[in-house]
Amino acid sequence: MPVDSVPSIARLGATFFLYYVLLASAADAAEVSFGSLQKVYSGSPNVAPVTTVPANLPYQLVYGDNSLPAGGGTSEIVFNNSPNTLALSYSSKAFEATKTSAVGNYYKLGASARMLQSVEVTFVDWARAINFPILAAQNPAGYVHPLTVAFYKVMSGSELVLLYSKTENTLIPWRPETLPNGNPYTSNGYAFRANFTFPSELILPEQFMVVVSFNTQNSGFAPIGVAGPYNSLNIALTSLTPSVGTDLVPDDALLVSNGVWYFPSTGWANSTAPMIRLHALTSRTLTPPVNAGSYSVTATLSDLVETGVATSTLNVQKATAGITFGNLSQVFTGNPAQSASVATTPAGLNVQLSYSGSATTPTAIGLYPISAVINDNNYTGSAADVLNIQDTFKAWAAQQVSAGLLAQDRADEAGDPNLSGIPNLLKFAFCLPVNATTGSINPKLPAFSLNQQGFPTMVYRKNRAAVGIQFSWERSSNLASSLDWTPVTPIEEKILQQDSDVQILEATLPKTLDSSSFYRLKVSH
Repeated sequence: MPVDSVPSIARLGATFFLYYVLLASAADAAEVSFGSLQKVYSGSPNVAPVTTVPANLPYQLVYGDNSLPAGGGTSEIVFNNSPNTLALSYSSKAFEATKTSAVGNYYKLGASARMLQSVEVTFVDWARAINFPILAAQNPAGYVHPLTVAFYKVMSGSELVLLYSKTENTLIPWRPETLPNGNPYTSNGYAFRANFTFPSELILPEQFMVVVSFNTQNSGFAPIGVAGPYNSLNIALTSLTPSVGTDLVPDDALLVSNGVWYFPSTGWANSTAPMIRLHALTSRTLTPPVNAGSYSVTATLSDLVETGVATSTLNVQKATAGITFGNLSQVFTGNPAQSASVATTPAGLNVQLSYSGSATTPTAIGLYPISAVINDNNYTGSAADVLNIQDTFKAWAAQQVSAGLLAQDRADEAGDPNLSGIPNLLKFAFCLPVNATTGSINPKLPAFSLNQQGFPTMVYRKNRAAVGIQFSWERSSNLASSLDWTPVTPIEEKILQQDSDVQILEATLPKTLDSSSFYRLKVSH
């Protein structure tokens, strides 16, 4: 029966005997399920909630980042009881001479990665090329022989449940005749590592039995029946404390001999455990995810009585961040970078700004619809407002002079270069061109009228970018006296029309009992 069959174990005294009998009934089936897997980023680990039936069974959670390709992630050693550099040879178990079919041990993983990538197993070969001239002529480097490694979960009642198995046709190197310096080789065996690679998406449990096997002439799960160099192939053993992970039964190992599985295996001396180094990928890990994203999650019961597994998707949504604008009202300076300021809650998040749909920072006077969008892996958010780059009379006049529309000596507030009767300050306040005249149809100067209720109204233009301009209304019953003007507060003022540059407003003024009244709109700076 091959190593990937499912044996059962019966206790006899202090020794377990594992016979090649398929389980008539697997370990009791249990239910494992997830609670809500919809989370929002909080900066803390997002642990998937699990419910078991029966309640409170122990389980292992393994997470995978769905943004990574299958088999992605970095490699991590999760178990190792092997030296980084191999010696010439090690104490070893001879399969053919001892009628051994397999050797294994019960391990607990360290580190956090849990996607099985590869297993390195150390063997010792005693076969010399000189004793196998035909094979050596075919390949001076060694001979090819199938080797198998399998993983089992250990259940209560000492039952084993097969998880994964892999057989590799491996190049077994000949035991050298000389050392690299040319001196005679000093050991009977030659130590080498065989690497078993596994397909992606295989998830490792926290602890398991690993079993290594191969066939020889008269041993193994399927003896070959013919002599060959594989009769001199051994598996290396060690009593070293693992540098990563845990040997759950130190100083002992699983032994399969003459068709019987023994664990613990009595009678082994000193070096007992097979030398292995196990690699896993960090794309499947025990560590709960923190960042927003989509994650696969697998819950596997780790109870020694029950079996059960559930797989689903954990979604961690981005949290909503706040955005606050600042510096939205600015005075034109002529500099090219007059941008709004923006702050986020939490602070320091990356924000993409656009002005009137463009990423280009505005340089001219005007109103610019501004939008801000959070660009962050864990936060989302957006906001909108208006950036107002306003004009001052001084800046406006300088622009007109620079454009050749105003002479420098006529660029003051009272200046009237085209003798229109409209001074420069009013042209600036009403957003009129420099060459505007009182006879211009468009734009118009303020217009006075009475509404249907007999209230005086005034319709006027207002430069939306003008800074420092004040509009006020005054009334007089005697035009002969320049001192007879008194302030008036409008009853109502409403916007009739507006664009990015100009507002057209209508002010309704209070009635008077005087036989005659005069009103005026005063512009000051």
